[in-house]
Amino acid sequence: MAADEVLNDEPEGPPTDFDETPPTSEHHPELKRLSPMVGVWAGKAAIRPTQFRKGSESPLKATFRWVLSGQHMEGDLTYAVGGSPYHALLLLSYDFHARQFVAYWADNFSSKPTIFRGAFTGDTLVLEGTSTEDGRTSLAELRINVGAAGWTLISSGDAMGDMTEGARLTASRPKN
Repeated sequence: MAADEVLNDEPEGPPTDFDETPPTSEHHPELKRLSPMVGVWAGKAAIRPTQFRKGSESPLKATFRWVLSGQHMEGDLTYAVGGSPYHALLLLSYDFHARQFVAYWADNFSSKPTIFRGAFTGDTLVLEGTSTEDGRTSLAELRINVGAAGWTLISSGDAMGDMTEGARLTASRPKN
């Protein structure tokens, strides 16, 4: 087969490593604790005011699904911050060597992602991370409380000097 034939070859379907297979007995039990989050969610995003933006409330839409053969969970969240559309992607993984969750948060407001690490405390996944901008390191925290009826995600940071809640997202399954 010639090289140009390979380049022009169309794939037959989506890659199998992006399936939504839930974790199996081969996966770490901690990873399965995220299972209640799988699905389509609707709710509210409450954003606290800062010196850079006004406080706001807006509708929240979120989808969580297993990806990469059930080894990771992907969250896709949309809402508004101060009237501007906000879109975030959250990848949740479990590092079984370090015995902790790892989360990667990226959004349309910045090309700078935040990487978090942490563990469950009761029904709440507590993740802490840092980000550096202009030589200043800021602390960040995500708290995700997972329940059968819904979930709450609280994002906090110390961008203003002390740790304060920046956003509170609450979601439940949409009514059909």
